[in-house]
Amino acid sequence: MSKSGQPLDHKAFRDLSAELSITPGVVSHNVLLKCMVATGDVAGARQAFDGMPDKAGMQPDIVSCNEMLKGYLKTGDHAAFDLLLKEVTGGKRRLKPNVTTYKLRMSALCAKGRSFEAEELLDAMGANGVPPNRECFNTVIGGLCKEGEVGAAVALFNRMPEVPRLNGKGVSPNFETYIMLIEALVENNAFVPALELCKECLANKWAPPFQAVKGLIQGLVKSRKVKHAKELGMAMKKAAKGDAKEEWEKVEADAFQLALAEMKA
Repeated sequence: MSKSGQPLDHKAFRDLSAELSITPGVVSHNVLLKCMVATGDVAGARQAFDGMPDKAGMQPDIVSCNEMLKGYLKTGDHAAFDLLLKEVTGGKRRLKPNVTTYKLRMSALCAKGRSFEAEELLDAMGANGVPPNRECFNTVIGGLCKEGEVGAAVALFNRMPEVPRLNGKGVSPNFETYIMLIEALVENNAFVPALELCKECLANKWAPPFQAVKGLIQGLVKSRKVKHAKELGMAMKKAAKGDAKEEWEKVEADAFQLALAEMKA
């Protein structure tokens, strides 16, 4: 931000640097790029990015490139994204992609419906000495779920504890991981594996979304697994707070009526 409190653009950045008699380094320029991308000025960010060698006397680093890649991903400019990525990975800039670079590549592939290619990057990261983190896994799992490849998403989820890390092995899923999978499994009528993930979620004291679990309970009832549906409803009611408890009582009552109807059918 500038001294006036307005978003910092390239000109204001140069003027402020001159006023304070300081020479901004790469880190300062990366902050500028980040701010400009965040405010939607991707074209201005690219101008600042390209001007770093001649006007600032420094080369953009991998963080600089990542900020530009974020901007292109944000605006859906896949052509510019691929071109800059080719410069980074092709040797023109002689930069080593880091975990953020890989995660952005995965996001771009998933946005194009190419999540299986994004999954292959997880293995490539390990081979290149850049262990994938939770965000990388969540990106690919989310992409697979959106493409309806729920089985592949669950298989990838099951791989997470075995991923080699610099300080051991294993990447822990978080609430987001569980929610994506539970919602996708319920949507695809895979109620038993969704139930198991729900139990894990509750064991971690994370309450899954109301609509997803409501759909799961209804699905379990229709699958003649009334006991499991009842146990899940009781667990959710126990975990719920305030008015949510009443909502789960309604869900239980509706599930009971549905069970009776299924028995008569």
